[in-house]
Amino acid sequence: MGHMSDIEVDLERSNQEEYGQDGRADALSAVALILLAVGVAVFWVSGH
Repeated sequence: MGHMSDIEVDLERSNQEEYGQDGRADALSAVALILLAVGVAVFWVSGH
């Protein structure tokens, strides 16, 4: 389950090339979620 096969990696790579904008949106939403989580953590730590 751990590592991806070569076929999966190739599919992933071709998907990223074809759907570059979607990939960028996914990356932005991931970054936004991380920043939100960090912000909540900082708020929680400073609030307690």
